[in-house]
Amino acid sequence: MQVQPTARVLGTRVTGVDLSQPLTDADFAAVLAAPGRFGVLCFPDRQLDAQALRDFSKRFGRIQGSVTGKMHHPAVAERSSRSSLRRRAHPR
Repeated sequence: MQVQPTARVLGTRVTGVDLSQPLTDADFAAVLAAPGRFGVLCFPDRQLDAQALRDFSKRFGRIQGSVTGKMHHPAVAERSSRSSLRRRAHPR
């Protein structure tokens, strides 16, 4: 696994790790320490299904699901489906 700082003020790219598989304790320790050093982590070119994303996220602690019960993924209640894009009331 490689943790490569970006040329920006904050952030790093994490490559060489398959997030769809359980991380080794050493790799997870590096991922866990990286936000304190770099602020934002980017895992480029990763495609995780809902279950893999949930499993990866659980390593960080308890996951809070949708508080309304309306925005969760149909197969994985812990994964919310949210967007910063607003739906238009009247599409053009």
